[in-house]
Amino acid sequence: MLEWCHYFGTLLVGIFCAFLFVFALKNKQKLKFFMMIPLGLGIACLPWLIPNFLMQLKFQRLDGNWWANTYSLSDAPAVFLRIFFYSFWGKCWGGILFFVGLIGRILRYKRTGSWGPYFREITVLGGVLAVVFCVTFAISFKTYMFVGRYFTVVLPAGYLLLILLWKPLYDKYLLMKLACVVVLSLELLSFVSLYKVLKEPNVISSRIVSQFYRDYLKKREIMVVAMEAFPPSAMPAMYGFYVNKVYGLNVRITELFSLSEQERDKYLKKQDKAFVYMPNCSEEKLYSLSRLWNRQVEIYMRLGETCILHFNIKGSGPLDSYEYQQAHRHKSWFWGYGS
Repeated sequence: MLEWCHYFGTLLVGIFCAFLFVFALKNKQKLKFFMMIPLGLGIACLPWLIPNFLMQLKFQRLDGNWWANTYSLSDAPAVFLRIFFYSFWGKCWGGILFFVGLIGRILRYKRTGSWGPYFREITVLGGVLAVVFCVTFAISFKTYMFVGRYFTVVLPAGYLLLILLWKPLYDKYLLMKLACVVVLSLELLSFVSLYKVLKEPNVISSRIVSQFYRDYLKKREIMVVAMEAFPPSAMPAMYGFYVNKVYGLNVRITELFSLSEQERDKYLKKQDKAFVYMPNCSEEKLYSLSRLWNRQVEIYMRLGETCILHFNIKGSGPLDSYEYQQAHRHKSWFWGYGS
């Protein structure tokens, strides 16, 4: 199941299988059993992995045609820290936990010649995390992979590493037990505050757009201009999630960027009776789109990181319909206007 969730699930499972095989070989276990596990997992993953990989090649993601490639590898350490410890204080507490635990282990080794309990488990977990990081770094030379949410699947390994590293100190000192209570309390406070933020309707851009559409324009066809090189077959499900799955409006979603010029022009002739928008809108993307399509692009409205667009074509008028006039009266929806 982890393999089918994401590429990083496949990466993590594969690395753990390799580590288990090495330990089995070292401890003279029955290798046939340890070879059958990764073989079975690999075969089960192929129906998901092969079509996915072919799709990446088709849309030239490995050639840099992907939104994430606008980032730099210098952002990688910050991404890696942020995914494990979200806030500044989380990074501080996480660093303290790690270094105190590590220093405690080093002092124990100098004193007794032993690294203490769970050393093998810590080695495996640390090794797996290190290999995940190195593989991600190597792939990122070709296509950027340091996207925070990708590392979600490795969080249990990272947290368990900290726990095992720290456990001898926790067992021995009351102060360390109190420190754990403080850390747990801060984690709960952080979780509650983040949960409240996620419950706010004006935080997630896709939710803002969907609510705006539901409240003012729900009878219109939706047209999306997505330049992120996602497969066209996935577009209706992606951009219609809130509108169709959450609000149950059963609206047709058409992605314009992947269409041929003839098909696109046919849809744009209907734009005055449609809802046309660009997710993750930026000045650079709009300029590139205008040059590529050879037509003027007007930003009628901004909703979070999304632009509601209007294209200058023959026979098309301004967006002055009754629905948009009604929407303009509720300016609390908008995060800014532009033209």
